[in-house]
Amino acid sequence: MKFSQHFKPQDQGDLMPESLLIKLRAANPEGLDARLEHLDEESVVQPKDSLAFSCRGCGDKCCTTDTPIVLSIPEVWRMSWQILRTPGMAQMFRRTGMGATVVYLGHSSGLPVHMLNKLDGHCVFLTPIGEGKTAASSNLYGCAIHEQRPNTCRVFPLGRIMAYEQDGPAIQEEYVLSSRCPGFEPAREGEAVIEGYRPPDNEQTVQKWVDKNLPVENRTETSLAFEVFKHFMDEGLHAPTDSQPGGKLQAEFVMSAMLRLFYVPPAPPETTALDHGVIMGRLEVMRDEGPEIVQTAYQKWLEERQ
Repeated sequence: MKFSQHFKPQDQGDLMPESLLIKLRAANPEGLDARLEHLDEESVVQPKDSLAFSCRGCGDKCCTTDTPIVLSIPEVWRMSWQILRTPGMAQMFRRTGMGATVVYLGHSSGLPVHMLNKLDGHCVFLTPIGEGKTAASSNLYGCAIHEQRPNTCRVFPLGRIMAYEQDGPAIQEEYVLSSRCPGFEPAREGEAVIEGYRPPDNEQTVQKWVDKNLPVENRTETSLAFEVFKHFMDEGLHAPTDSQPGGKLQAEFVMSAMLRLFYVPPAPPETTALDHGVIMGRLEVMRDEGPEIVQTAYQKWLEERQ
């Protein structure tokens, strides 16, 4: 499929119908701004700081937190591919009509923003561990898309803050201690823990934890996705907002055509080993050709409404 065709409504059949992945929201989720501000106010941790933490599989804070899990373009693609590659998962989403993510118009960027969806207060991918267990009866939980879980989930209990330096291309990256959960304390004898559990290690640092859980491929994809967003922002190719009043596009166009451009993924590669190359290639084309295609498409969109 050509890059520009993502501006056209389409049904990708068994690939990834938009209704399978997303549920649109016209406005920011209730209380989102306050929760994001709270995250920014948390104490920043340094790479050499100790992080004596070991996941028990309790799902107590990581998968039930009120803190929004905002997804980058490559994270949405990887997640959607994992849904399609997991037997029965795509059918479950179609049957229930439940979206894996929710989308709203970014209050600052004026561009579409994806968040993980919640079901009864927990992530839609939170899965009880144990035969016959339910979310109400299980003491242990796993992630149904663990191999392709978002970066925020990978580095929990840390929160990752990324921003571009003013008037420069470099990305500023910081980590904060976003939450405390039972994983900071050794499990008592007889307590339920996940297979392979080891008590927290005082020698473990923030940097070691990040290096262990956040692959280099994921980091480079996220950095390039941020570069793509910045490119569109610099060109004014977004809806106007209070903080970015120079946006040239109407919100309706942004939440239709640009939503498809950014987040409807290509067809899943034949193997997961090919995922990174497909993502990087697609993002590079989006960065280099996207702005011109958007401007042309927007003019046609306006003409059709006259």
